[in-house]
Amino acid sequence: MISFKYIIIFTVSLSFFGCTVAFAEGEDSKKIFSEKEFNQKVEKEVLRRLSQVSGKTLKDFANSLLEKEKALKSQSIDIEKRKQEMAIIEKNLQDKIKEFREQQDQVIGCIKENEKESSGRIDHIVKVISGMKPANAAAVLAVQDSSISVQIISKLQPEKVSKIFNLMDKEISARLQKSYINMKK
Repeated sequence: MISFKYIIIFTVSLSFFGCTVAFAEGEDSKKIFSEKEFNQKVEKEVLRRLSQVSGKTLKDFANSLLEKEKALKSQSIDIEKRKQEMAIIEKNLQDKIKEFREQQDQVIGCIKENEKESSGRIDHIVKVISGMKPANAAAVLAVQDSSISVQIISKLQPEKVSKIFNLMDKEISARLQKSYINMKK
C-alpha cells in the first residue's frame, strides 16, 4: 500500500505538473487508459520525477513551492488593489460625467432662456412697428441690423410688410427680401 507521504507527493506533483503526464517514450499520448492503468502510470511518473528531484532535497522543493505560493498571494493582493483603484477611478469618472451633464443642462437652460427673452423683445418691437405708419416703420427697419429687421418683418401682417417694402430704398428692400427668403427658423 502507498504511504501517506507518497499520496501527498502524488497530489502535489499532479497539481504542479498540471495533470499532464508524458508516460513513456514512444507511446501515444492520446491512448485511453482504465482508471487502474492510469493510476499505475501516474505513480510511475511521480516516482520518476521524484528521483530527478532527489538531487535537490525535498526541503528545497517545498521551499520553492512556498515561495511560489507567496508570489501568487502577492500578485493576488496587487490585483485586488488594482480592482479597488479602478472602482474608485470609475466612480470619479461617473461623478465628473454627472457634473458635466448638470453644467451642460444649465448652459442649455440659459441659452433657451436668452432665446425666449430675445423672442419676447422682438415681439414687443413687432407691436411697436405694427402701430407705426408704413413710412416711419420703413425708416426704422432700414437702419436696423438686417437679421433683426427680417425677424420683425416675419411677424408683421403681409399687407403692412408690402407697404413698408414699397416705401424703402429699393436696394435695402431687395436685401431684406433676400434675407427674409433665406431666413432659417
